Amino acid sequence: MSISERLKRIENSLLIPVYRKRGPVLVSGRGCWVRDIDGREYLDVTSGFGVAILGHSHPLIIEAISSQIEKLITCHSSFYCEARAEFLEAISKRLPSELNSFLLTNSGAEAVEASLKLARKYTGRKKIVAFVRGYHGKTLGALSATWNPKYRKGFEPLVEGFLHLPYGNLERVESFLRENAEDVASIIVEPIQGEGGINVPPPGFLKGLRELADQFNVLLIVDEIQTGLMRTGTFLASEQENVVPDILLLGKGLGGGLPIGFLASRKDVGEKMGIGGHTSTMAGNPVVCASGKALLEALSKEISSSRIESSSKLFFENLTRIAESSNFIREVRGKGLMIGIECRKPVGNLLKIMEEKGVLALNAGINVVRFLPPLIINRDEILKVCETLEESVKLVEEA
Repeated sequence: MSISERLKRIENSLLIPVYRKRGPVLVSGRGCWVRDIDGREYLDVTSGFGVAILGHSHPLIIEAISSQIEKLITCHSSFYCEARAEFLEAISKRLPSELNSFLLTNSGAEAVEASLKLARKYTGRKKIVAFVRGYHGKTLGALSATWNPKYRKGFEPLVEGFLHLPYGNLERVESFLRENAEDVASIIVEPIQGEGGINVPPPGFLKGLRELADQFNVLLIVDEIQTGLMRTGTFLASEQENVVPDILLLGKGLGGGLPIGFLASRKDVGEKMGIGGHTSTMAGNPVVCASGKALLEALSKEISSSRIESSSKLFFENLTRIAESSNFIREVRGKGLMIGIECRKPVGNLLKIMEEKGVLALNAGINVVRFLPPLIINRDEILKVCETLEESVKLVEEA
């Protein structure tokens, strides 16, 4: 039995099978590339599901983590902590001034849970408006806001009071709020739906939700766990419509590759949570905070809106060309470096062929290929991804 087979056997025998496993046993990564235990390299446009936004093993992040580990590995948030304070100060400089009350968590889903609790406590109301094809995580409250029935099945009854309206349809939201606003605590929305298929709403949708939330006195929660941190060309996707939410959610790459979730709110909203309202043993860990501060510093130095725009343009030009000559691809969509390729059939085999050719990509639902590359991806790497997709699509079509 090979080392690779032995390691796979261990995971398969001991882990509860909640993940659909991929082929490689990964052991190292640098930049946009990862290497498996057999020495084969792959161009990674999954970024660990959007986590490695500056690529794997970024030197500034490695340095920050190494330095902090030598000083203090853990510090409960009931004690003050240098690394935590410095991280909070760093991220405060990147956010709208109205969002000045923060909560650190261990994951995006936990940040979602905290936002739902906070919305209910602040307003004293129970109902939450979410959206069809929206995804906010799989813990019980987050799962209640998540739409896809395949994730919800078997876990009912979920948290009561959640309603899913058509994404991008302001008229339906207004109609519902006009009749039910007195019972609604918040609206929760992704600026672009990620897991649901890389769905981009009509221009003005987010701004319209902000206006409706103000009109009917409900909170607006914007889930930027996947869209934030320059992924779509600005630090927050909501900036592009000049929208400031009442509660903002971040996660994924914010910890520089380490587990983190983050909630920012208006001061008057955040103060309603109260002592003990949402705490965690590991939240605000000093190593994670040091890594997060380094991530923010490197992001400011290395990633600009113009860089994202240039990379995005190259991707979309090539992907559009491929789609125009393919019967398999229906549509290319997205924004910045959050890209979806909707196909006419399931994409599982296509992703497997791309993996065999040395490119790791994601799905977003059954028939959408999703690219979430590190923001540092260069021209040659973008062209390799597109070339591999084109070759793989042709093989699928021939089959």
